[in-house]
Amino acid sequence: MRRLTAKQLALAAMVLVLVLGVGGAVSAETVITHFVRGNINNLRHYEMALLEFQKIHPDIDVEFQLVDPNGYTEKLVVRIASNSAPDVAWSAGGDFHQLALAGYLVDLGPYIERDGIDMSMYYPGAVEDGKFNGIQYAMPYQTHPGIHGLLYNRDLFAFAGLMEPDDQWTWDDLLAAARSITRDTTGDGVNDIWGYSVILGNVESDTMIYSLGGAYTNDAGTESLLATPETINAYRFFADMVHEYNVAPTPSEAPWWGELFPAGRLGMTLIGPWHLSGFIGGTMPFDVGVANIPIGPGGRVAGGPSTDLYVILAQGKNAEAAWEWVKFLTSEEGLRIQTEFLSNPTPLNSVNGFLLEKYGAYYDPFIDGLINGTYRGFATHNYKGTRARQIVFDGVQPIWTGQEPPETALLNAHRLLSALLEEPMEAGW
Repeated sequence: MRRLTAKQLALAAMVLVLVLGVGGAVSAETVITHFVRGNINNLRHYEMALLEFQKIHPDIDVEFQLVDPNGYTEKLVVRIASNSAPDVAWSAGGDFHQLALAGYLVDLGPYIERDGIDMSMYYPGAVEDGKFNGIQYAMPYQTHPGIHGLLYNRDLFAFAGLMEPDDQWTWDDLLAAARSITRDTTGDGVNDIWGYSVILGNVESDTMIYSLGGAYTNDAGTESLLATPETINAYRFFADMVHEYNVAPTPSEAPWWGELFPAGRLGMTLIGPWHLSGFIGGTMPFDVGVANIPIGPGGRVAGGPSTDLYVILAQGKNAEAAWEWVKFLTSEEGLRIQTEFLSNPTPLNSVNGFLLEKYGAYYDPFIDGLINGTYRGFATHNYKGTRARQIVFDGVQPIWTGQEPPETALLNAHRLLSALLEEPMEAGW
């Protein structure tokens, strides 16, 4: 874990210490810590926030502790176990539920009420995502409509003589286009250009499985649906793309899509709005398009909607100071500062015009998702979503690699997921 200091701020122009205040409740020497999830670029929105925040609150230092997104919550729990929890942290989804269930988070309700924060100004869903058992444990700062876009290489479509995707596209249309785009350009029997790719079992593939009629659990999160005929057929469609039609690579045949696409070696993949900044605006050496997700037997159904949250740790050193920082970051002023670096909507509709200004028509599929989208969640009634996701991810890898047919792999995963759903509600990762 990388620790960033005030001295580095002066030397490298990186804002690593923020100054803020909460009046008489905080001393002039208060220091709080913010557990930042991401890389050095994620600090940029805090850097800009600092410039405005220092004008108002010059009496609190905030130390940023930069943490890799992989295993972020596990690292946070280790800090809690060692009695060295930060004051402010990121959370979302199942990880948030587990932190709240374990009693690790501060109830923000009294602060919200005391300071007169109008929670109705936020999207209702974003506010609800910050609640556990009816208690507001988190403030939202970024929400999004999940995996609701089909990113495609327009040059590869043109080379193959294909019409570009439209709102009526089905998964059969996608398969047909992928077959036309896929090519072995060197004649060595190995494809150099692939029609389609996703990471099976990851959030990007949820949209594909849901639209194809599959599901992981029922809506209540009490029953596994992995071994149902609908889910088996959804995975068989993808398995056929990989092993029968050879238009999507296995993990060993090609790098993941995030490397294939920029190299001009991939026709299509599914994306969320957070991917846009890396692929449009002249960043690629070819023309790029973004269409709506295809329609399947399940309709046009997307996965992956969520809200990024700020939480305050109960073990932290100063909840009052932490609240002032979180309150600023989730205010209209704080969110406007952060929009320069975000590809997702904020929870404040009044702030979100920047998305259309920044991305134009590329953002249309995601606006459609926000307004008209149909989503399917991956719920577990006992708040064991992180473990459930790992079961699904591990369970479907043999389908991707061709080691097992869908019905075998999914039956094995179904047994594990069913056993997990029978466990009592308790904190644990």
